[in-house]
Formats: sequence, structure tokens, C-alpha cells
Amino acid sequence: MNASAFKTDLISVYKLIIIICTPILASPILLGGDTVSSCAYAIVIMAVYWMTEVVPLAVTALLPIVLFPLLGIQPSADVCVNYFKDTNVLFFGGLLVAIAVEDCNLHKRIAVRVLLVVGSQPRWLMFGFMATTAFLSMWISNTATAAMMTPIVQAVLDEIDRTREEDAGETSADPSAPPSYADAIELDAEETMIDSDRKNGSKISNRHMKNIRKGMLLSVAYAANIGGTATLTGTGPNLVVSGVVETLYGSDTGIDFGTWMAFATPGMLVCLLIAWLWLRFIFLGDRCAEFLCPCRKSAEESGEGAARVKNVIRSQYDALGPIKFSEIVVLVNFAILALLWLSRDPKFVEGWSVLFKDKYVTDASTVMVIAAVLFLFPNETPRVFCCRDQRDASSYEFNKSTDTLKETETSIVSKTYTYTPILQWSVVQRKFPWDVVILLGGGFALADGVKESGLSDWLGEKFEGLSELPDVVMLIIVCVAIAFVTEFTSNTSTASVFLPILGQLGASIGVNPLYLMVPATVCCSFAFMLPVATPPNAIVFSYGTLRVFDMAKVGVLMNFICVAVVVANTYTIGELVFNLTSFPDWATETDVVTTITPVLNCTV
Repeated sequence: MNASAFKTDLISVYKLIIIICTPILASPILLGGDTVSSCAYAIVIMAVYWMTEVVPLAVTALLPIVLFPLLGIQPSADVCVNYFKDTNVLFFGGLLVAIAVEDCNLHKRIAVRVLLVVGSQPRWLMFGFMATTAFLSMWISNTATAAMMTPIVQAVLDEIDRTREEDAGETSADPSAPPSYADAIELDAEETMIDSDRKNGSKISNRHMKNIRKGMLLSVAYAANIGGTATLTGTGPNLVVSGVVETLYGSDTGIDFGTWMAFATPGMLVCLLIAWLWLRFIFLGDRCAEFLCPCRKSAEESGEGAARVKNVIRSQYDALGPIKFSEIVVLVNFAILALLWLSRDPKFVEGWSVLFKDKYVTDASTVMVIAAVLFLFPNETPRVFCCRDQRDASSYEFNKSTDTLKETETSIVSKTYTYTPILQWSVVQRKFPWDVVILLGGGFALADGVKESGLSDWLGEKFEGLSELPDVVMLIIVCVAIAFVTEFTSNTSTASVFLPILGQLGASIGVNPLYLMVPATVCCSFAFMLPVATPPNAIVFSYGTLRVFDMAKVGVLMNFICVAVVVANTYTIGELVFNLTSFPDWATETDVVTTITPVLNCTV
């Protein structure tokens, strides 16, 4: 066998090699002979499998159910309850509401409507794409958001390109033709000014048009990644930190939907604004004057191409038809859910949760009420009794030649109203990301095992030497490390592996565990450099316009900028919301018992 054939065979079975070799190579860890060593062994295996993805992430997340009982760390019953605890139910309910939003096309109506409002200039189109994507990503899956927004971006870009080509042909026949919308767009990052020749009608190059596409597509991916950080249900790592903190320290840590949103939303908005400006600078070639006065009118506003681009967006909005009954119901319930989440326990005043026994009502029970309503509410206005439409009693006769009913005035057949709920279980089964629920449970099981095995105490003793480092230096190191690790691994698995360790690190050196855990959680979503980093990155990369180099050169600086924003946010908003610079009483309690109620019928 020659070297080339051997290399080919090795690549084809590399996953199997990693699966078999990892437990063997990590086996010396078991020589410690105690539960600490056993738990460390299990963590190493899971970390390697997660980072290399040699098996599906959800399959790796199920390994604690096998490894912890076999290694004497925890009984199987104690491990299994971590897979559907309160935080998982919160995620489950949030996704049910998100599926209802997607199924009735409410998210697309919101997106296209925003694009109609922002106008047709490239920078404002990009702003509209990013603002809409970030908002939707706060509430529904960033993958679904990117998958929905990217075709809209492509349709708009295709119309810009079509306008450019048509205008190029017209100009060759008529040199006196006025400049078009596409002519006025300066897109080369190497050029910093739009010269008078371009203003007077010189045509945009293919390279410039490619830069439009690159900037617009990256704006969707970046906004989807950034937007999810703002809410507790927006992305997996946010739910991981909530569950891990509850497992390690109990339910008095202060992390809930309202407090997380109060902390993370300002930072999200700043990162989103910076991303918009950065993409404009790189791909739209905006000059300082345009940054200082972004509202000033430019030549492209008056071009025929601007109207055509707006017509494309308008046609997509018109294709949705008038707003449906189901969309109104989902929108109202969605608004009620957000209001209930924010007002349940707002901290600065008493929330509505005081009407019930202490800690009986959580964000999970709130979202499940709304989800249940969506399973019950009809998909259209009930046409029964006094609500019956006159058209429902039209007259019909059977046409034997065509096997159809046609309207007539002789034989009357009344149409029967059929009740169909807004949210149907068949739709949920088809669209629900069950693997993410299992992945979250695996992270919670891992955190529980770290605590019960004594590995957290052992790590605390080893980390005591780091107390000599200034807190801010340690925070920066942690955030930068997490931001770059998540470029190569799933953000949820990254959070599952590192957050329990960071919590114990903080407690061992005398700082609030949330001081490291919360910023690190946000940084898990800052994956801007590689297509494999997040599903939104992969979606926009699949359109063939972007290269890995394009993403890396823009994303590396975005990583550092966003880390800086998170660090600043920790010392400002974080201090106000979570009191991150003070060591809390709940972190000193080592005998915290977390009560977990098993939830049945959680078939994946």
C-alpha cells in the first residue's frame, strides 16, 4: 500500500480511531482510584468527542448516563433527572412558541416589513437585515433565523445585480444615461472615496458586487450570533449557565429571564452596532463623513435601481397576503409571554410571582402556559354560530364530468368548519431541535457530576494560585480563550465543559462565580471567524460567495471587540444586575440541595 492510499484510508476512519483511542489514552487518569479521577476521565472523553464531533453532539451528551454509574460517580436515577429539569422545560416551551411563530410566517412578515421601513441604501439595507435578524434570534433559533433571512438577502442582491447589468447595457448604447442605484455604491475596502467619475456614471465592477454580497451575508450571520445572547432562551449557552449555576449553587443566584435580559441586551446592542459599522467599513467602503452623518442622502437614493430593489421587498411582503388570524393570535401571546417573563420578579419591585408560594412559579411554568394556549387556540376565526360567514352557506352542485362542486342556486351544501389549532404536535415533531434539549441535559449532568464527585473541590484547590492575578486580567483571559475555542466547537458544548470549571475557579479564588461564568457564557456565542463555528455561519457560507479567508479576516477583530464590550458590560451593567464584584453568600454554601422534579414523556 502506497503512502497516498494509506493517508486516504486513515482519513476515512479517523472518527473511529478517535472514538476508540480517546478512552484508552485517557485511562491513566483512572489510576487515582477515586470518584474525582473517574469524573475527570469522563469529562476528558466527552470534551474530545464534543470538540471533534466524531459522534453527534447529542449522543455524546448522553454518555453521563452510561459513564457515571459505571465509574461509581452517581446512580443512573440521579443522572437522568438532569435531562429535563426546569431550565430544559424553559427551553422546550420557548421553542414551542418559536415554532408557532415560524409556522404562521409571523417572523417573515416582521422581517420584510422592517426592510420596507429602512429604505434601499446598501448601508440601511444591511442595518435592516441585522436589526431584524438580531431581534428574531432573541426569541427563535439563530439557525432558523439565518435560514429564513438569507434567501431574502439573496433576492435583494440579485435585483441589485440585475439592475447593474441592465444599466451597463443601456450605458453602452447611450453614454448620456444617468447613473443608476448600483452605480453610486462604492464597495471596495481599498478605495476610500467615490470619485467624480463614478458619480457621473462609471459602472460598478463585479468585484464590488461580490463585496456587497459578502457584507450582506456576513451581516445576517453576525446578527444571528449576537442577537441570541440577549435573552435566556436565545441560545444554548445562556440556558447552560442558568442550569449549571442552579445545580452548583441552588436557585438563589438571581439568574432568570428578566435579569439576564437586563444584563445582556445593552451589550448585544453595542456589539450589533459595532458589527454594522465594521462591515460597512470593510465591504461598503464607507468614509468617515458617512459614519458621522449616516442619514445624509446619497446618489443611490434617487436611482431607478432603488425603486426596483424596494419593489422586490414589497413583492415579498405582498406575497404574504393580509395578516392572518393565526399571526395576530401568536403575536399577542408572544407579547404577553415577554411581559410575563419580565414582570415575574423584576427585583426592583415586587412581581406577579408574589401571588403564589415562594419559588413555585418560574419562567418555565410561564412559557408552558402560553405554549398550551397555542395548542388550543384555533388557527383561523371560528366560523360557527354567529361568527359564520355568509360564504360558508354557498350553493353548490356536483359536476360529474370534472368530479367537482360548482356554485349553483339549486342544490345547497353548507361548508363545515373544521377546528385546527395554531400549534400542532405533528409540526412540533418535524421542526423541534430535540438534539439541543439532550445537549443541554448532558451539560447539566456533567455539572452535577463535577459537584457530586468532589472534582469541583479538587479544582478549587488547584486554582488557588491564580488568586494572585488581578480579577480583570483573569476575566479577559477567560473571555478571549472561550471566544476562540468556540470557533472550533459547538457553543453549547463549550459552555457545558467550561462553565462548571469556571464556577469553581471563581469560588476558590474568592470572587463571585458569576463574575467569570456570565461573561464566558456570552463569549460562547462570539463565533465570527469560521464557517463551522455556528450554523448561521455555515448557512451563509453555503451560498458560495464567501471564502474562509473573508470570514477570518473580518471575524478576528470582531472577536476582540466583542470581548472588550463584554468585559466593560461586566463592570457596569453586570455590577448593577448581579453585583458581580462582590462574593455572594450562596457561593459559600457547600451543601446546596437542588430539588428536581422528573418530567415524563420527554421523547426525543
